[in-house]
Parts: sequence; C-alpha cells; structure tokens
Amino acid sequence: MSATFKSPNNPLAAMWASTVESYVRKMNPGMPIQQVRRLPMMQGLYEHLSQLEKKKRVSGPTDQPALSGEALTIARNAYLSQEYFNLALNTAGFISLPQGYTKREMAYIVYDGLLNYVNHQLGIADFSTDDLGGFALCTIVWLGMTGLGQLSSAQRKFLQLLENQLPLTGREKTIISEFMGLLERQDYTIQYRDASDYPDYVAIPWQIPSGAQIVMLGDWGTGLKDAHEFLYAIWKQAYENSPGQEIVFIHLGDIYYCGLPIECEHYFFDVFQRVGAQLETDLGANASFNPNPPIFTLPGNHEYYSLGYGYFQLLDQLNQNVPNIDHSQLYQQCSFFCLRTEDQQWQFLGMDTGQADGNGLQAALQSIGDVVISFMEDWLKSKLPDWLTHNINIINVLYDDAVGPFQPTLRKTEVSWLKDRMNEFPGNTIMLSHHQLFSREATINHSSPQFMNTSLDAHFREYYSVIASWYWGHEHTFAIYLDGLMGLNKGRLLGSSSYEATEDNDTPYADNYPSVLFNSNVMDPPPINTNSDGLYYHAGAVLWQNGDDLKVKYYQFPAWTQLDTAPANLQLDTIVSDTISTSFTSLQPHWAGNVVISQDKVTTDYAPSITAWDDTLYLFYADGASSSHPALSICTANVASLTAENTAIWGDPNPITVDGSGVTEKTSTTIIAVDGILYGFYLDNNDNIQCITCATSGDVTSWTAFGSINDTVIGMAACFFQGCIYIVYLKTSNKLHWVYYNVTTEVWGDMGKLTDTNEDDIQSNIAPAVCADATRIYLIYQQYGNTDICWAIGAVAATYVSEGDPDKISWSDQGDIESIYKKDTTNPDTSIGMTMCYGSGAFYMVYASTNNDLVLCALEGADENNAGRWVGKSTIKPVDLDKQNQSTAQTSQCPAMVVTAGGGFLVYRGATHDEIYWAYY
Repeated sequence: MSATFKSPNNPLAAMWASTVESYVRKMNPGMPIQQVRRLPMMQGLYEHLSQLEKKKRVSGPTDQPALSGEALTIARNAYLSQEYFNLALNTAGFISLPQGYTKREMAYIVYDGLLNYVNHQLGIADFSTDDLGGFALCTIVWLGMTGLGQLSSAQRKFLQLLENQLPLTGREKTIISEFMGLLERQDYTIQYRDASDYPDYVAIPWQIPSGAQIVMLGDWGTGLKDAHEFLYAIWKQAYENSPGQEIVFIHLGDIYYCGLPIECEHYFFDVFQRVGAQLETDLGANASFNPNPPIFTLPGNHEYYSLGYGYFQLLDQLNQNVPNIDHSQLYQQCSFFCLRTEDQQWQFLGMDTGQADGNGLQAALQSIGDVVISFMEDWLKSKLPDWLTHNINIINVLYDDAVGPFQPTLRKTEVSWLKDRMNEFPGNTIMLSHHQLFSREATINHSSPQFMNTSLDAHFREYYSVIASWYWGHEHTFAIYLDGLMGLNKGRLLGSSSYEATEDNDTPYADNYPSVLFNSNVMDPPPINTNSDGLYYHAGAVLWQNGDDLKVKYYQFPAWTQLDTAPANLQLDTIVSDTISTSFTSLQPHWAGNVVISQDKVTTDYAPSITAWDDTLYLFYADGASSSHPALSICTANVASLTAENTAIWGDPNPITVDGSGVTEKTSTTIIAVDGILYGFYLDNNDNIQCITCATSGDVTSWTAFGSINDTVIGMAACFFQGCIYIVYLKTSNKLHWVYYNVTTEVWGDMGKLTDTNEDDIQSNIAPAVCADATRIYLIYQQYGNTDICWAIGAVAATYVSEGDPDKISWSDQGDIESIYKKDTTNPDTSIGMTMCYGSGAFYMVYASTNNDLVLCALEGADENNAGRWVGKSTIKPVDLDKQNQSTAQTSQCPAMVVTAGGGFLVYRGATHDEIYWAYY
C-alpha cells in the first residue's frame, strides 16, 4: 500500500495535513520534504485523506489481514489519522459549543465518555506507542492551529480532559508545549488587506519592459521535487527565449496545505531561491541571468485556510533583492495587483478570490458545533451514544457544508479597485484569478448556471470588451476554452503547474457541463500527456509582447509523485501556441441600449435592415408614417462617436429617391455594403424585388435602380460572396429561390429553386437570413410546417472556383439548429423572423422567439473544413445606460444586425410600438 501527495480542498482537512506534516518534520529535522512525504505516517495521512474525500472510512488493520510489512504500517497510520482527526473534529465541536448552551455540564460527561471510547478502541497492541502518541499529539496541535487555543476557562475543561486521557509520553507533552509556543498567538482573523486602507496602492510602479518574458504558473506551491524541476525547466526556457531580457513570474495561487508561514517559505520562496541559484550556476557567470526576478502571486483558497498569515508575510518578503529595481517599485502590498507594460498596451490585473474561503475555517468549526448540539439532544433522549454515526455526521458536514460548491465573491472595495484600473487604462487587460469564471468539469454554483461564477460575471461582464484573456487555476488541469465563450474573448485554465492529478481520482476532463466548450482544435483530445502511473503532466505558460499582440506558449513537463524518482531525460514540451490580440471574439456579448432611435420619427410596421461601411451605420426601412404606402427611408449613425456618455449618434431619417422619384414599398427591406457601395432591396406593390444602389461617399438619399426580380415574393435576404451578391427569397409557394448579381460584370443569374444535395426543395414559412465568409454561404430558415430554425450551407467544390462562378455552389441542408450552450432547453424556434451576420471570426444569429424575445446564438469554428457548431441561445437583455436598468429586447418583426470593428449593432421594431429600437455591444 502506498499513497501519493494529497492536499484536500477543505480547510479542516487541509489543516490536519499541515499539522501532521509539521509534526513529522519536527521529528525528522533536516530530512528533505520529498523524503518526509514518503514516511509511513505521511503515507497513512494521504490514504486517509483520499478516502475522506470520497466520504469513505478507512478500515482498521484487523479488517485487512492480508497486509504485512510496510503496507500494514501505512494502513495502521491511515486508520489512526482517521480516528484522531475525527477526535479532533469532535473536540472542536464540543469546544465550539456556545457559552449560553444550557447543557454544557452534561456535555463534559458526554465528551469524557467519547475519550474513554476512543482510548478503548485505539489503545490496542496492534498500534505502536509512537503511532498512537504521534497522532494524539497532532490532535492537540491541530486544535491550536485552528485557533482553538484561545479558549475561555469553561472551554479549557474540554482540552484538559483531552490532554489527560490521550496516550502521550512526557517527551511528547514537551513537544506539544514547544510546538504550541511557536505558533503565533494572534486573534486568528482573516489577514485580508482592504483597498480602502491602502489609498495609494494602485498599479505597481515598475512596468514590464518590451522583450520581457512573463512566466505564469497555477497551483504550484506543493514543494514537491517535480515542482522544483518544472520551475527550473520553464525558467530556463524563458531565459533562452530572450537571453538577458527581464523575466517576470505570476502565480495564480495555492500554496499547500494551508499557506502557513512555514509552508509559504519552504514551498514557494525557498524554491525560487534554490532554483534561481542553480540556474545561475548552470548557465554560467556570463549569461546575464537574473536569479532574483520580480514575482507576483495571488492567494488561492489554501492560503486562506490559515487565514492568510503566511501569504501576507510572503508578499512582504518577495521582490526585496531584485537587481537594479528598488523594492518600493515592485511591492505588492495587497492580495490583488495591477502590473502594466511600459508601452501601456497591456495590464495584468489580479484579483483575490481566495479570501472568500477566509472564514471557511470558522464556519466549518461552527458547523461541527451545530452537529454536536444536534447529537447532544439525540443522546439525552436515547442515552445510547453512537460515536460512529456521530463521526460520519461530522464528515458529511466537513465536505458538504464547508467545501461547497460555492462561488467565491469579491469585497466591494476590491471590485471598485479593479474597475478603476480598467477605467483609467487605455490598453487591454489580462485578468487573473485563482478561482474559475466558468468550468466544464467543476460545479461552481449551487444555483443555475452551476458551471458559472455569476458574481464575477456580473461584476466584469461590462468590461469583456477590454479583457483580452482571463487566466485562472483551482482545477488541477490545463484547458483552452472556446474563444468568445460566455462573452469572454479567451478563457484559459492553468491550474496544474505542480499538483498531481489522475483521470481516475480527479477526472479533470469530465464532461459534466458539455455546454462549456473547449477549443476543439486544441482540446479534442486533451493535449496533456500522462506518465505510466496515469499522472497528468504539469502545465505553465510563457507570454511576451509581439507588436500589438501578446504571444503565448503553453508548456508541459513530466509529473511524478514523492514515492518515485525523476524520469530520465526530463523534457519541457510545447503544448500549443496562442495569440492574444486586440481583435476580440464574443459569442455572448454584453448588450447596451434597447432604446428607440428617435421617438415618433423613426418608425415602421415592418422589419428594418442595417449595414455598415467604415464608421457609418445605414438603417434601411419602410417608414411607418403611412401604413398603406410606406416610404422607403434611410437613417445613418456615426459609430466613431459612440461612447458610454454619448449614445446620440443617429441622424434624422430621410426618404429615399430612386432615379429622382420617391419610392413606396410593401413590406420589409434588405441592405448590404460592398466596397463602399450600398445595395438595397425592397418589395414593390406587385411583390417583386426591386434592386437599387448608392455610393456611401455621396448622397445616400439618392439611389439608382440596377435591376428587379419579377417573381411573387414574400421576403428575401442578401449577402456578398466571392464577387457576387446572392439573394435568397421566399415565394408564395413556400419554396426558397436564389439569384446572383456579379458586381464586376453587372450580370444577373437566376439559380431557380434552392435544393440540397439530394435535390430536395428547401421550404420555409417566413423570410430566410443569409450570410457568408470567404469560403461558404450560410442560410438559416424556419422549417416549413413548424417553428424550428434550420440551416444550410452553400459551398463551392473542393477545387478552387474563381469569383463569379456560382454554378459550382452546392447546398447541404444541416437540419435543425441545435444549440449546445445550454442543457435541457429547446432548440431555437421562431414564427417571426431571424437575422444573421458575420464578424470577429464568428457568425451571429438573432431571432425573435415565439414570445417576441430576441435571442442570440453563434456559430463558431466554421471554416473551409468544418461546418462549425452552434452555441448560445441567450436572451438579449441590454442595459439602458441612461436609466441604469436592464430589460429584455422584444420585437414583432424580424430583427437585423451588423458587426463592425467597433462592435455589433442590432435594430428591431418594438413589440408593441412602431418605433425602431437599437442595441449594441
């Protein structure tokens, strides 16, 4: 029997691990930590914690007769670890009884009975005196480390009973006294440093120079040998990428087990010191290598299991000896930080999600006290104590109530501080946190959506337009999420820089929330290697500036346990490269607006249409002033002038003339822009499509006719693809037809009915929507006979087809659109209409649901080789910036949307009013 390093995700169990390891280290002074963690007492601890995490009990050695030798010793230690930890929990529960508890004297009697029971069960010949005494000592030390040494005289009675009855030798009692004397007798309050107490703490004064290499690690503070070797390898790689340039380290948090001062020193600070010195020696005196680089670190949940005492001592210790940079220029005073590049293009903005665990220890102890009170009431009724049941109740409290799931929140002052840093900064932000924004594997939230930290999302969604990437850890794995997912440009999980995970025990790539999509080009299958024992390799990142972009290389490195020796020929391998650019993708954008363009002036009874060229929006619609003969009108807006303070960007509407004459039209319109030329399409009174054009550089109210489609039409859509404008329209027969217009040769072509590869007609009840990228045309339409939205793809043959050769386009019907963003929801459907546009590497579909709400879906991953997949189905709820409220966008007609370099713009007729509304992101 053997067990590998384990640091439980729970304050009470993590503190138990810290206690046992501290005791073992004291008993074995000078022994390397790798060797300490191989000793039977530590092996037993890890086996106990492994079973505890699974809510299982360790069997006593007498129940495992086949064991012998070291395996038996480890099994005995696992059992003792379990029983004495349970005793510690019980003791904590009794000590935590409120002062006014009326049955306190009876509780002394019950507790004394518990101790007699424990001694009877454990005081047997199967265990050595050292085993019993060692774990008994750990019980008392654990109580001191959790802060329960600060006791009233009444509570002290419980500990006196414990101290008198535990099988401790005089030497062990002396060790307890000495060890407890080393513990800082603080008031045991969370050591968080509030932004309001540090008014001068803003961005770190020192700035990252061009050419610097930024090394990012997550969940790295184990102190294990492979953590040392990984740091050595990735540090050396960063140096070799750019010799002589600055190297900066950013850690996303978690120093195990509890972030005690000794752990922060030995498992973080000292490791950097030793590895830096070793690299300086290995690279040679002439290598211009800096063994003391700037280091910035966030706290995870484990640092706050000891309430942050060790972590904040570490912050004060870091960056004291960086060559040629004064400590005041590098001092990270708080657990959140802002680190900027010299050219002001990028800032790394770290937040403290770990402090939300800061009260986890006290809360867990209080929960145990509640269990003891409940047990006391039952015991007084039955007079029959069942310690086993009681201990199981303690375990359930330990893992159900104390662990979560819960979503960490931020202090209000910290949220304001973080927003201030983004508001004042002209460049883009790399957001950093220990805990996840969202997860494919982990349950973050009790309420829906369980995969999302809705608190963080609510705080920072309005800033997703400047957050170029968000890095987090906590889950002990590596993942590249789909760009644009949840509205975030890039989400990256980097939580496996040292903690060792296996598929069997940790299931890091479990498909618990399949709607939280990985980047399939990278993550299908996951690119992380495993060793012969099934351990996933460790991962880290190196970032550097490249022009206006940030380049990223993700690396992996072999993992091995404290029981194993390092593999031969250790190699740092590249996982994948990434580019963080200033061009963002959002599959779920943050909308503002849902306001009228111009009250009583810009109105319609039909569906409007919109396009853009340069910085101008062009709204094309049938004016609602006359419902019987609506005039064709246009209204423009200057996108460049749009700010949060200035949303009055729309000009006055004007009627359109075609070849000098006013125009009335029957229903809805379509407009697109190609090379600075506007092309408009509308239905005349005979249900024929009239085609008109106008240059954006001239008078956009004066248009020229360039053709017509003489067919009985219900509605149409248009797009530009490979030199031609394609118009797909719905006839009264409910069949879709298509034509094209070559903008160079000015030649029209009638392609007839739109059929799929099986020559089946594609039919619909309402007007379709159509859009294109460089390789394909994408069509969405309502399925004939019901409200489901379907899609089809028009593509040229595999061989290159020159522009203006639409005869080679064939259509493939893809069936119903099935959004995989949300589970247990219906597929997109409409009886009103939908629009589609392309921008920032994704296709967006907005449709009016059967209850008039506007809903967004996105098609991602579409290219010449892949049809893509639909994600989204999120109701559009823009924020009215003037009124500072949020409401659902609704319409009674088909909406229209366009994406520009400055964002996306949506126009739609109101659901109950004839004004045209707009929203944007």
